[in-house]
Amino acid sequence: MPQFRARVRKDRVVRSMRDVVRRQVPFAVSRSINDAVFRGRRFSLSYWVRIFPKRKNPRFPSAVLRVRKASKRRLRGVLFDSRGLKLINLQVTGGIRVPETSSRLAIPTSNVTFTKAGRVRRSNFRKLFRIKNTLYRRTAKGRGGQLQPMFHLANSARIKPAFVLRPILVRMRRYFFLRVGPNLRNAIRTAR
Repeated sequence: MPQFRARVRKDRVVRSMRDVVRRQVPFAVSRSINDAVFRGRRFSLSYWVRIFPKRKNPRFPSAVLRVRKASKRRLRGVLFDSRGLKLINLQVTGGIRVPETSSRLAIPTSNVTFTKAGRVRRSNFRKLFRIKNTLYRRTAKGRGGQLQPMFHLANSARIKPAFVLRPILVRMRRYFFLRVGPNLRNAIRTAR
């Protein structure tokens, strides 16, 4: 009767295992990068709502923040502003805002009221008149009415950075390292 021997060559198994790992590591890393970037997007959307609670369109941040996914060959995931809006860049980095179409910016005072969505009410623009660099509104009719400053006109305005990226980046990095192990195990398990 013929005999069958099973002999395992350790060097071949190790070599093939290294080959599997070598092929699957970029896949696992790209999956981890994508997981981290999508988690960062989700966190930035919730962070945006907390910082800027009154927006005209609540879907604005999710429409603007887009993800460019990493692939096995291109191990780089990007969370970016799809429209390239200057105002969002100013909210992140800070800087000086200058008017684009007119010669001055109208900066609202504390007397200005806003809608629920965060826009200036139209009633604030009624019967305004200008004295030097301020737009006023008369509070009562006749000569006894007091002047109420509504808007200051300025050539530029300094914007403080309101949307801080550091907590988002810290969470993305932490989540990336949490996902590498499970993604690598899954990649090796499903390798062909």
